[in-house]
Amino acid sequence: MLAFNLVNSQTYYQNNLDNYVNYDENTIKLSYKSYNIEGSFLEERGKDYGSYLIVEGNEGIHFVMKKNGLSFAGLDILKGDYALVLKGFKKDRKYSKKVEVLFSNLPSETKMEGIKLTSEYLIKKRLEREKKMEQEKIKANKFDKELAESGFLKTYKIKIYKHNTLDYSGVDKFGTLMITEQGITIRTEIPSIDLLRSSWDKQASNIADRNFTCNITNGYGDFFSLSMNAEQTAGGITVMSGKRSVMTIFTVVE
Repeated sequence: MLAFNLVNSQTYYQNNLDNYVNYDENTIKLSYKSYNIEGSFLEERGKDYGSYLIVEGNEGIHFVMKKNGLSFAGLDILKGDYALVLKGFKKDRKYSKKVEVLFSNLPSETKMEGIKLTSEYLIKKRLEREKKMEQEKIKANKFDKELAESGFLKTYKIKIYKHNTLDYSGVDKFGTLMITEQGITIRTEIPSIDLLRSSWDKQASNIADRNFTCNITNGYGDFFSLSMNAEQTAGGITVMSGKRSVMTIFTVVE
């Protein structure tokens, strides 16, 4: 009895926060196929001992819905007088000839695919995920457009000045830095960064500030960030591996 009361003292939602079953106020607003299941309901025990919602809908269209956990196993969609629908339900769903059965998938013991209910918390979490994904898509498209117009899509020949704690300012150590639509590839004469291939992290990169972040797909480390000055004559590469970071400073020679 306690479990039954807990289930029936909450509101559950279908797809969004506009469609719901409110067991506090015995009101419902759902959609199924082309039908709007909206109105107040009574909860009745059927002849099969199942729990049913008898929904008084709009424009003479009513619904008998068999519960299955938080969702439903099936329903009758009926056209006619609500009192006759209720009376027919109590006769083991033997409806009067004055009641037209528009649709039925009862009797059923399996959960319907067409109506799925969940909690407000899970609906909000899903909506948050969808919003985040849409924002990420917008930012990724913005990144692609800005990158194409930025003038950074080229191959740079670079000279290494410092790598981690090693000073190469008096030594000729060169490499190439290739920026493409897919990511950044770095080749140098420094053993630990002889080759780094990567793909863009479009969410973390900021072209306006000339800060680029890439996930490493080939080479040592998890990801790296590249920053360059406005003139594209010098920059720095910071490779992250776990919590360890290694920075390389370079100038562009051509």
